[in-house]
Amino acid sequence: MSNIPLRNGQYTVQAYDVNLAESTFEDVALTAATFKYTSLESATFELVRFDGATLHNVGFDAATMDRVSFVRARLTNARCDHIALDNVDLAGASIANTSFKDAHLERIDFSGATITGGRYVGTTLEGIAVELLLELHRMHSGAVAPEEA
Repeated sequence: MSNIPLRNGQYTVQAYDVNLAESTFEDVALTAATFKYTSLESATFELVRFDGATLHNVGFDAATMDRVSFVRARLTNARCDHIALDNVDLAGASIANTSFKDAHLERIDFSGATITGGRYVGTTLEGIAVELLLELHRMHSGAVAPEEA
């Protein structure tokens, strides 16, 4: 399964070991969805809600996200390398051992998020709260290159 267009609706998703690379997700609610060992590489996400979702060992490499919500979602061992995130809400999310290598994060809300482990080498951050930048710097000394806070 690949290149699936999901648009304008609410979907109940339980995906395990599925290839959804290069798919398009537009104006959809995937609240409380479960994605495990799933490839979402080079996918496009616009106006998507992953609120309360579980994303374990998911590959978002080279994906683009604009106006996406992960409120209270759980991202564990996810790969978000070379990803472009703009105006993404991760408030209250649990992010563990997730890689954001060479990623571009702009206007991301991390308020109340729990971030443990992970990799942020070569990642640029714009419009991110200073407290988060300091926390990431403490966790990965020298790994974060903030442009503007």
